[in-house]
Amino acid sequence: EGSDAFNAKNYDLAIAKFDEGYNADPDFEGSAPILLSNKGLALRERGVAAVVQSSSGDAAAKAAAREKAKADFTAAIIAFEKGLEVLQKAPPGDAQAKAGMARDKASILNNYVILHGLMARLQIDAEKMQEAIPILDQYLAVETDPKKKVATLNSWAGYMNGAGEAKNAVHAYRIVLKESPDDIDAIAGIGLSLFSAGEMADPKDKAQIQEGLNYMQKFVDAAPDTHALKASIKETIENIKTEQNIKPQAPAKTPAKRKT
Repeated sequence: EGSDAFNAKNYDLAIAKFDEGYNADPDFEGSAPILLSNKGLALRERGVAAVVQSSSGDAAAKAAAREKAKADFTAAIIAFEKGLEVLQKAPPGDAQAKAGMARDKASILNNYVILHGLMARLQIDAEKMQEAIPILDQYLAVETDPKKKVATLNSWAGYMNGAGEAKNAVHAYRIVLKESPDDIDAIAGIGLSLFSAGEMADPKDKAQIQEGLNYMQKFVDAAPDTHALKASIKETIENIKTEQNIKPQAPAKTPAKRKT
């Protein structure tokens, strides 16, 4: 019932149903953690929906929506933390039980990571930003699915870059590119993030700007013309070349081995 309500975007009902299921056996590691994770996810989405719905309203409506979102995000954090606590206190169990708990932990931390990204992007409760990297590191330590890991990192980094947290974005994109060197979205993202970080530094960090420009050119060379960012990044490259007299640098070629 809770999942059906969530899929229908009836977040109030979903939260109530997940709570009901959790309260039936709050210490059972087989159900409580995932119910708490689902509750936190519903709270997160309800908070985001409140902000989105108020975007065309007046200042008072926007302020009220942001307060509602902050309350929902705080409640989501509590739910995620409680889910992790239940797993931590659970008896060891057999191999199957351990595998299930590991999956639940990764799921909770995945939702938690994206919550921090959204909080940064929406600029809600900036004090929580100091917790973002530690939570990300916890997630990376337990996620065994490379595709999920890359998708989560790209999403989180995109939110961070959009929030002006370029340093955090670069951190995440570097991890993606270590796992998946040809990930086109990460190449674009790290280029833009490095450029932003270099521009925001005082004085400007020319090394970061150069590295960002190199990645942007790499993206333009590899991305299909249909990619949503290709035209804007090409324009950014031209602006940097014109305004700052900096040009993309090709990667150094590996010297050919001598024939013996």
